[in-house]
Amino acid sequence: MKTRQYFVSNSSSSSFICNVCGEDYIGMDAGLNDSGMFECVSGHTICDSHAVGVIDSDNTEYPYEVSVSHCPICSFKTLEESTALEFLLKEVGKTKKQLLAEIKSKFKNYEEYEEYIK
Repeated sequence: MKTRQYFVSNSSSSSFICNVCGEDYIGMDAGLNDSGMFECVSGHTICDSHAVGVIDSDNTEYPYEVSVSHCPICSFKTLEESTALEFLLKEVGKTKKQLLAEIKSKFKNYEEYEEYIK
């Protein structure tokens, strides 16, 4: 994924990335309705194909902002990796910093870590 590291003037391109499958949409003067995606009230951007149930938004001001009941992440139909990591760290009582220190103490390099994970 490309990210801008600077301010772009006169740019009217938009991009959206599905938090479930990673599909992205990039378009000029594009909105969520152009991308085939919606955003739940918690801020997850989701492809229409991943919606839970039929979306019939009463929100006329933001018709592509839907309730959490239609979001597969908010309704726990799917799990984001960041959510899983947060949960597991809480369960074992560690911080990301402590986890990194533990990984560093067990492996000399990333190749060793990859071999261990297989």
